[in-house]
Amino acid sequence: MGQFLFSKDEMQTLKVLPEVSDTRKYKGMLIPKELIIPHFTDGPFDIPLLSPYDGNLPDKLVHFTRLSTQKGNLCNSGISLFMDDELQNYLWNNPSYYLSRLKYAQCVMGLDFSLYVEYDFSANLWNIYRNRLLSYYYQVNGVGFIPTACFGNSNTFSYCFAGLPENSPIAINHSVIGNNPYMKQLIRLGVEELVKQKHPNPLIIYGFPLDFEVPVQVLYYESNIQRLRQLKKVS
Repeated sequence: MGQFLFSKDEMQTLKVLPEVSDTRKYKGMLIPKELIIPHFTDGPFDIPLLSPYDGNLPDKLVHFTRLSTQKGNLCNSGISLFMDDELQNYLWNNPSYYLSRLKYAQCVMGLDFSLYVEYDFSANLWNIYRNRLLSYYYQVNGVGFIPTACFGNSNTFSYCFAGLPENSPIAINHSVIGNNPYMKQLIRLGVEELVKQKHPNPLIIYGFPLDFEVPVQVLYYESNIQRLRQLKKVS
């Protein structure tokens, strides 16, 4: 991981962040100092550009909140970071703390700081930037990180997929869908736009099956919510 699979022509279109001086004052910065690293960027908003994931896909995923209960290594399992923003902030604020555990999993997917219909443009763009920068940090530090997409309404489609590679496995969270027809339509539009822009191979769905067809291979993993519901039924 951490090697960029781009052609010479593509490389010429990329922007590279300059090295950061050791004398920079980090106190009070919005971006943790571990994440102040040179990176390629994509699009007019300089969103960090991720490498495609070219490793094997796991048979199962272990949710981040259950890592402490796992015995043995995770070399044959993936780790899901699909969780509330409050928990994802632990990773954002101290990215190196969890690095060693994530590094030895077969792969990791998740990191989808929320995009909301009621958020304004700048707030949603900031969360897209955080998603990509933290994912990039883990990629270049040896984590088999699968790029992850999220989206809001159609107004976000011009930037919410920036930084995602084409023709790579890409994961999305589909664990909370509800019965709201408007939200169902947003999900459909968002997935169709992701497929149109990035051609995921495969499209990884964390959670419930899609109720519509897409022209790409789809791979499903059980979400933590589904697992908890099954446990309740058994008990």
